[in-house]
Amino acid sequence: MPLTYTIDRRLKIVVARASGVLSEEDLRGSREQIQSDPAYSPTFAQLFDLSDVTDIEVSIPVMARIAGSSTVSPGARRAFVGVNDIQYEMARTFAALSEPHHHSVHVFRDRAVAEAWVLEQRADG
Repeated sequence: MPLTYTIDRRLKIVVARASGVLSEEDLRGSREQIQSDPAYSPTFAQLFDLSDVTDIEVSIPVMARIAGSSTVSPGARRAFVGVNDIQYEMARTFAALSEPHHHSVHVFRDRAVAEAWVLEQRADG
């Protein structure tokens, strides 16, 4: 599977990393796996690193469905990291589709900056 994740209960964050070709099936499967993990909480922040993704096979309607059916708490921060234009634009599209659902999704080109932004919330609360 080209998508792996870890959950840090102490920092209250889910860190996911995708690689290779990212498909709709990968996203659905990983979402189900993360949400069924006993360590997961919808209040946890999320960092989704796309920097090792070589191609994206996810349609905009599927991204819209994922954004609209998210179980992540609206106040939880989500950061996407996309180092090239394809990754970055996919993440920006998802962020835009998440806005009507009041989800805080930000897109970064640098993982360290993304981590700092997500962990800033953890330090605050």
